[in-house]
Amino acid sequence: MNITKKRLKDIPQKTGVYLFRDSQRKVLYVGKAVDLQSRVNQHLFAKDDYYKELMIRERSSDIEYILTSGEAEALILENNLIKQYKPPYNVRLKDDKSYPYIRITVKDKFSRVELTRKVNKKDGADYYGPYYDSGSAKRSVKLVKRLFRIRRCTGAVEGKVSGRRKKGNNGCLNRQMELCSSPCSGGISEKDYRANVKRVKWFLKGKTKKIVKKLKKEMDKAASEMKFERAGELRDLIADIGRISETQRVANKRLGDMDIMGCSVIGNEGCIQVLQVRRGNLVKGKRFLFPDIHGMDQSELITSFLEQLFIGKIDIPQRVLVSHPLTENRFINKWLKESGAVCRITQPNKKEERELVNLAERNAREKLDKLIENKGYSQGLVELKETLGLSEVPLRIEGMDISNISGSLAVGSLVCFEDGKPEKSRYRRYRIKTVQGIDDYAMIREVVRRRYSGLLVSQQGNGKKMEDNEGNGEGLDAPGLLLIDGGKGHLSSALSELQCMELDSIIPLISIAKRDEEIFVPGNSTPMKWKKGSEGLELLKKIRDEAHRFAIAYHRLVRKKRTRESILDDIPGIGKKRKRNLLRKFGSIDKIRRASLEELCKVKLIDRKTSESIIKFFKIKDIVKDLEND
Repeated sequence: MNITKKRLKDIPQKTGVYLFRDSQRKVLYVGKAVDLQSRVNQHLFAKDDYYKELMIRERSSDIEYILTSGEAEALILENNLIKQYKPPYNVRLKDDKSYPYIRITVKDKFSRVELTRKVNKKDGADYYGPYYDSGSAKRSVKLVKRLFRIRRCTGAVEGKVSGRRKKGNNGCLNRQMELCSSPCSGGISEKDYRANVKRVKWFLKGKTKKIVKKLKKEMDKAASEMKFERAGELRDLIADIGRISETQRVANKRLGDMDIMGCSVIGNEGCIQVLQVRRGNLVKGKRFLFPDIHGMDQSELITSFLEQLFIGKIDIPQRVLVSHPLTENRFINKWLKESGAVCRITQPNKKEERELVNLAERNAREKLDKLIENKGYSQGLVELKETLGLSEVPLRIEGMDISNISGSLAVGSLVCFEDGKPEKSRYRRYRIKTVQGIDDYAMIREVVRRRYSGLLVSQQGNGKKMEDNEGNGEGLDAPGLLLIDGGKGHLSSALSELQCMELDSIIPLISIAKRDEEIFVPGNSTPMKWKKGSEGLELLKKIRDEAHRFAIAYHRLVRKKRTRESILDDIPGIGKKRKRNLLRKFGSIDKIRRASLEELCKVKLIDRKTSESIIKFFKIKDIVKDLEND
């Protein structure tokens, strides 16, 4: 963080909007506050370790603020700035500009019903929406035009009051197919057309019973007047409306008009299900997916969603039921009051309300479950992406550890987990070559360098492929996450080596300390907060333990080999080649000790004189051992 204390003191304790910028002047985060100074200090100095806050602290180089006249203006300005700058650490409602409405014109003599994405309050038209599902809006327009035979042409139509056709005018194709009442050719009077438009409005408001009651009266009247063709048309229309009404779930008449919002969060992905209830009928719904919520919980996500959803919208319901409490009501309530909207945002307190909210939550959870299932990600991997703020789920994680005794016989291990499971064919062992004495940090740097230095060269060719530095030439991808067994010092050592190779932006890096299972990330001296029982944390512990086990096993093997080799070094006439041949032939020191003169002579490069020296050496060893035991 490069923001000076003087700069922070200059921020007033007033209402407004603030922007964090990085060294390139890019906007990282936009927020609003009643007390700007207090809120900014919370971001920079509060004792929380969520990834979003860590990144804001690490990357911020400057802070800007804009004072507003009140909370409502701050909310509107914040939303506009989020849309303008698209900050990486704000959750953004990506399709917030494109919600469709159904518009019924009033300036036309014969009104039109059409779909629009722009609301002009000055044109006097009636608007219905927003429809969060554009497909639902299109189907509604098509349906009301068919049911009530609303004209489909866009030009001005004068029509004839008499309702008779103009001579020689049979109307357009829609008229001939009986899809339109054809006011352009005098097929319907202005009065009757207005009655149809009125029914469209009732239909869009969910007043289907009122429409049916009115149509039944007209049908009975037409039948009594012997107008059987008209009566049959009305009968069919009543039947169509009845079938449509049956497909709507009746919630409860007492609920009236409201939106129900259920929120679910899995890992770093969130989903909000919106259900719209109008006059007690569940008329439509829409799911909103948020692929990167930067560690937000359900309350924070639903608060941000609501604030962005309502700004600039009409037809705001009188009530909104939410599955989780809002983190702050002050801004949205102030905006609702100043905009003239009468809306209460509450959690459910009645049985039927709780049932609807639970329904919305189940839908949101089901959507996320299917999304994760289709991707094949385990819950632990998704949690790692969320908590660590990774750009993608770390499908391959490598764990690294060092093992030595007072600096001697030092070795390094590297284990690999794919999709949360060990992939032993990718395990690697390293003998420390460049470090003398006790220096775990230098040993970590050596293993990191030997493991990943090949990535620099191969990046110029075929993607992120690298050659194994132990000589087998196997091509390996860069891991989605590198886990170091150790604390802050071990993490800093590994990071400095990756930075030297310019790989710190390619390979995400963390460390885990054994004492309290603390997780450290680059750029922060304090360990991260982690949920108890987190599958992500359990996976990290499992990888750490496996890297430690693999390092210890290799260190024991090296010690055993060194002990074995050091005894043969003491035999006169035994050099590296003869020692290697003896071990290949017999496999162990004990078998060499028990071998006969003839068996020893059969070993390559071992003659009779050398065989006698070996037998004599072990006899002397046995005598000395017996004397020591006595």
